[in-house]
Amino acid sequence: MDGTNKKSASLFFGHLREGLVIICVLIFAVLQYYNYPQQKALEDKYPKIYNEQLARQSTPQAEEMALLLKPITQTTIQPIDQQDLFRKYGSSASATHKYKNPSERTLQDILKEVENQGFWTPNHQSEPADGNNILYKKEFCYQEYTLAITNEKTAEGSMLFVSAYWQYDSDCRKLALGYNLG
Repeated sequence: MDGTNKKSASLFFGHLREGLVIICVLIFAVLQYYNYPQQKALEDKYPKIYNEQLARQSTPQAEEMALLLKPITQTTIQPIDQQDLFRKYGSSASATHKYKNPSERTLQDILKEVENQGFWTPNHQSEPADGNNILYKKEFCYQEYTLAITNEKTAEGSMLFVSAYWQYDSDCRKLALGYNLG
């Protein structure tokens, strides 16, 4: 390739790069433009939920989620396979216990403990198990907190997830703040 062709190729790729940057900026602007009315509608409908400052102040520590979860899973005979804590400031916090190939008794022990505690109420807004990959799914609410119990089919058998979480836009939080979800 001679010098003229190299210079032409360099100019071509420079213009191509500039064009791609302009296209990306335009796409971002269009997405923001079309997303704004939807976000504004949510903020108008649920002002306590979508106020960023209130959500940041309300986000609990992940350790609080672990304290809610521990009494529910401590009575199971089957050992916990994995424990996870997660917190994203301003939007969510969770604690999850995972059981690999749980027995039916493990699931029943967990459900019995939820019932014995007496303060978790069924979240009737949650979606049911699909019968394919989701073998069992149930959610409960306690104030702004959600307890999710899900048994999923995996390649190695199944995995039971028991999670206590707080999410700024969850159904439980909306209900606790007095919003009607119907």
